[in-house]
Amino acid sequence: PDAGQRQMLLHERKPKNKNEMLLVRLKTIFRKMHHGIDEFDLIVNEIIALASMLYQDIVPDHELHFVKIAKKEREKRQEITLLSGNRTSKREDLEDLVSLYKQAIQKHKFEKGYAACHFYLDFMQLKPFQAHNETIGLLVFYLLLLASDYRCFHLDSFFTRLFSQEKAFRKARQEALINYNEGVSNAIPLHRLMLELTISSYQEAQEMIRNYTYDHQHNKSDYIENTIKQLSDVFTKEDIRLKHPTVSDSTINRTLKRMKEEDSIRPLGTGRSAKWMKVPKKAKTNPTQMTLNFKEKNS
Repeated sequence: PDAGQRQMLLHERKPKNKNEMLLVRLKTIFRKMHHGIDEFDLIVNEIIALASMLYQDIVPDHELHFVKIAKKEREKRQEITLLSGNRTSKREDLEDLVSLYKQAIQKHKFEKGYAACHFYLDFMQLKPFQAHNETIGLLVFYLLLLASDYRCFHLDSFFTRLFSQEKAFRKARQEALINYNEGVSNAIPLHRLMLELTISSYQEAQEMIRNYTYDHQHNKSDYIENTIKQLSDVFTKEDIRLKHPTVSDSTINRTLKRMKEEDSIRPLGTGRSAKWMKVPKKAKTNPTQMTLNFKEKNS
């Protein structure tokens, strides 16, 4: 919601601090994801490059190093399986996880989104890096969804929808990991939530496409007015932009000004972050003519 951050994202403005630097780098990362998704191939080096692209020179280098497996943990692993007993770093575990995911996709064992959910859950339990596993895990999860042909997220924001359902997301993740340590994890709760978000996103994308088509065939101002009537009683210009991404600010401002003059809406505050309020329609009165019935009195 910060106007300065919005301007920095919309225009090439140099970041002034580490938070702004992270924001600009996320923008670059998302661009790379969307433009190169058809050629994407999941390998550990890609995950390392993603982490480095986001955090290099922002956090201490050691935070992006792989977690080392302590001797006690190696001995514990040795009791379970001979294959993993000699490992000293979680990088090898991540290599195995990537390999298992790719096998599942190539052999068509699971729906791609379901396999992506499993990868995300395993990644979060593995916690391969010293820090920032939450953010890196979410970005890789998003990347896998894009690669799984969830193309609605090219038009509608996945993270906006995800964080609008943050409590449900964390609950689904928790339910999926109840029996993880016993080797009986269940990705269905998380996958179900992802499907619900995806359906909503496809519906939003369909509306955006319809609006785009309509904007090029009809009076844009009238169509924006119709959109405003369908919004909540208090709304912002950003709400209109989300519905009409191809319409210029001047057209939106012109429509708002006209509706204000018609007393259909009123501004709440000033500036870029100002909100607008719909003016309730006055109840129509239906006056009836008074009938006076004078009767002559008989004298």
